[in-house]
Amino acid sequence: MSRYNKKYNTIYAREWRLKAKEALVASMGGECRICSYKECIKALDFHHVDGEDKDHEIGQLMSQRSWRKMCKEASKCVLLCCRCHRELHAGLKEYTLKVPIYEFPESLNIRAGRYGEGMRKKCPVSEDELRSLREQNSYDKLAILLQANKRTVMRWCKELDYGG
Repeated sequence: MSRYNKKYNTIYAREWRLKAKEALVASMGGECRICSYKECIKALDFHHVDGEDKDHEIGQLMSQRSWRKMCKEASKCVLLCCRCHRELHAGLKEYTLKVPIYEFPESLNIRAGRYGEGMRKKCPVSEDELRSLREQNSYDKLAILLQANKRTVMRWCKELDYGG
């Protein structure tokens, strides 16, 4: 069994991107600069006012989990709802948009490479069952039986011992 757990890594990455976007959107005023839309965070886009100054897509930087780079790139953008953003690029409307000075948090307090709060894999068996299995098997064997990596199994067993 691979030590890489694709399912939980995908869940963690999705959670990280959502928290990163929430933090950026909140720092940028939380609503469309044109129509003040703020109902759905997924409908808000980052529009580069000066396309010549654009180094990266913010979505690409979210995939790289680089908070500083994201903040640097977002400081060149204004927040627009998807409709206003599409109309602006289609030339249906013209707006003079100026980028305000944003204050972004120093960090997201999300540990890269680890599950965010509430994202850790839960032990699939009861405490009594885990105690019994631990007496009969090595951590490597437990990891295979419980479909988790060895480190996670060791954490579950440590929590049993110390009531964590």
